[in-house]
Amino acid sequence: MEQETRTARDAGAPVKIGAEAVRAAAEVLRRYRAGKQNLDRRIIDNEQFWKLRHWEQMEKAGEGGNPEDVRPASGWLVNCILSKHADAMDCYPEPTVLPREPGDRQEAETLSRILPVLLKNDRFRRTYSKAWWDKLKSGCAVYGVFWDAGKLNGLGDIAIRRMDLLNLFWEPGVTDIQDSPHFFSTELQDREALEERYETESVCLGERSIAFCRGCKQCYKTGRCVLPADGVEELLHRMERNDAILFAVPSNWGDVPAQFKALIDRCTPYADINPLPGHPRPAAGKRVFAAALRAGGRTGECEHLLQCVEHWSGHMGAEYDGGVMLTRVDGKEDLTLEQEVSVKSAVKAWISKK
Repeated sequence: MEQETRTARDAGAPVKIGAEAVRAAAEVLRRYRAGKQNLDRRIIDNEQFWKLRHWEQMEKAGEGGNPEDVRPASGWLVNCILSKHADAMDCYPEPTVLPREPGDRQEAETLSRILPVLLKNDRFRRTYSKAWWDKLKSGCAVYGVFWDAGKLNGLGDIAIRRMDLLNLFWEPGVTDIQDSPHFFSTELQDREALEERYETESVCLGERSIAFCRGCKQCYKTGRCVLPADGVEELLHRMERNDAILFAVPSNWGDVPAQFKALIDRCTPYADINPLPGHPRPAAGKRVFAAALRAGGRTGECEHLLQCVEHWSGHMGAEYDGGVMLTRVDGKEDLTLEQEVSVKSAVKAWISKK
């Protein structure tokens, strides 16, 4: 097996990674992500200041002052950055290769003529420009150098890309990136492309009429609910044929919505509290993740919502993988850039575990 893996890697073929290795890597990424939260927050703050949305960021930090006061927005920061960016582009560098010894002079001169052509073909000037926006707004920028096998009609060539700092993760506390045992570069992918690759189903409980559990416990004897069919069994069948379950749970008066609570109660026939031997367990072994949100600013209610999902997962035999909490969100339009990035990153990290 070791020889086969080495041969596949040497040939450039994809090397399969086992489930345990993926799980371990996802756990390392989770730790790295947690250790980078303060830096990510500063990067997002810088971007918001650049967009003249600084008052929103100051409010979050408790520095917004009286909301009734006038909130001026000046373009001085934008003008300064625009000016510095223009200076950087006026000084666009040209690569020069120096010989290590006199005998290398010819090779150095040849490389000095080749490298500008490679950079021009790769449109590096545009990448350089994008990187300088990052430098000016956040203090640093990162390039990624890759081999693009699709270039030059399949012959392949290098590709230099500007890397988003929000998508890079390393060992917290290291002062030299080379000292990090691992390094992660993540990216968001198009939803439609993912849906083509992975089969997904979406259900809105608010559009369904789920009858309340009567507490009759007849399911303890038969393994089935005595209520007329209202779609609950169909929902449980969907859970059974999928590998993972993602819940989005808003807070209604400090608790889960009524329809969600009704679904939880109606899961009694399929939970471990049912003493009937051999009863169906459609959610057993499934991975569960949740996003809890509320309109207010405190996270206590969100913690309660996640605890409800965790409690349901435990009794259903599912594996609860945690969740994210969103405050001051009453609708999709209330999501801030920071929250959107946080949710997408958390969900993608969760998916990578699978």
